[in-house]
Amino acid sequence: MSCRASKLYTYEETLTLVNYYAKVTIVKGFPTGFRNINDYKLFCNQQKAYLDNYCKAMDINPLEYKIQGSVLYKSHPENPIDLTNTPVLMKDGVINTPGDLDQIIYLTRSEGEKYLVKVKENWRKHVKTLDPKDYNDKEWKNIQNTVNQIDKAFQDGIIHKFRMVPNGNVDFLTGLKNAGKRNDGTQIFFPLNEKGETEIGAAIIIKGSKFDVLPTMPYKY
Repeated sequence: MSCRASKLYTYEETLTLVNYYAKVTIVKGFPTGFRNINDYKLFCNQQKAYLDNYCKAMDINPLEYKIQGSVLYKSHPENPIDLTNTPVLMKDGVINTPGDLDQIIYLTRSEGEKYLVKVKENWRKHVKTLDPKDYNDKEWKNIQNTVNQIDKAFQDGIIHKFRMVPNGNVDFLTGLKNAGKRNDGTQIFFPLNEKGETEIGAAIIIKGSKFDVLPTMPYKY
């Protein structure tokens, strides 16, 4: 359910997560963090508009967008009432909630390679603004090695959300978060991260790569 060791679950926890995904998320038709299907549709429409514009500006052709991550198999106290009373993942006596919302921008490998050039150019440009004296030897070596890290991740099939290139003066993740707001400025997606902030992300996944894994949920309009 996750490639990161920090999110490994016990056998019993995994059963709880899978059970919740099957009996609640799939049945209601939208992820945790939305009060109803109309809110989810509103969110999807606004995210799609933002991502379509972004991909056009980057000269890449996305295959599709999807939702993934803990919003598909974790619950939240503010979720709509679950009439099935399906067990949810708990931590220290309270519901273990999703802290963010992860999305996928699916690309073919050839389209991903086009964007990868921009990602590495953006990083090299950023490094030129840094002063080596502000970092210790280990930190500076890691900065110098970042392009290799970007290449390795891409070979595995991902360009991480924190590597995404700004669109002009607009940071990618800031723009994505702003595209998740209602007309009154409030966020449609209601869970908050550990800092008490809304966190909405999207990474590029190469279709058919090792990072192209289930479960996912399509946008709805």
